[in-house]
Amino acid sequence: MMDWEDADEEGPEWSNDKDRRKNFVGKVFFLTGAMLMVSAAIIALPLVSDEIEEAFSYNKLVIGIVALVGSSISLLALVCCHRARHIFPLNMILLIILCISYGLIGAVVACHYKLMVILISFGTVVLIVIVIGIFAKWGPVDVTGCGWFMCGLSIGLTVVLTVFVIVSIFYYIPILQLVISCLVVLVYIIFLLYDMQMIIGGRREQLDSDEYILGAVLLFKDVMILFLYLLEIVNAATRG
Repeated sequence: MMDWEDADEEGPEWSNDKDRRKNFVGKVFFLTGAMLMVSAAIIALPLVSDEIEEAFSYNKLVIGIVALVGSSISLLALVCCHRARHIFPLNMILLIILCISYGLIGAVVACHYKLMVILISFGTVVLIVIVIGIFAKWGPVDVTGCGWFMCGLSIGLTVVLTVFVIVSIFYYIPILQLVISCLVVLVYIIFLLYDMQMIIGGRREQLDSDEYILGAVLLFKDVMILFLYLLEIVNAATRG
């Protein structure tokens, strides 16, 4: 049994760790919010005027390819390269590229949906993030020890999406697109829970307190993917 003297000795250290984690979580959420605001501003561009919407629709292939390349390179660099996310101004440049790229992808996709569908999808994402955040903090399930499962789930989803893209080149099947969208949303809700618990801490595994850029990138990616695929689900629901 720990005596009171030992408890008092450990108290200040535990308090400092708790304060560092709070500061870390605050930095992650602040940076994620700023990134989402930049992307949201770009996504809203086609809604400003018909001319801008027509420009995005007409150049959607070029914009999509450039944005996909930019998002892939910046995301891989920030997630996989420790030095890239800790060297200024390289980390800020990569974050800006990531935000703009996802914003452009979102703008191209949003051109195909009505404003009401976009707003409902946005509200649904906000609700999902709040619910998952509450569960990540106080829920009884700890998923941070399931790293290998998350890795396998990510690989499996990549394979499914690759096959779907190839099939879609030759055959457009609306019901298949809806099923894939539902699958992606379900999987990314699991990813969101995992990333939230890694960020909030107090679980089996957690991100280091200096990895706030990594935490923000992971959270930003989860939210953006959820929004993009919820558009198809909400559109199908409102259309029906």
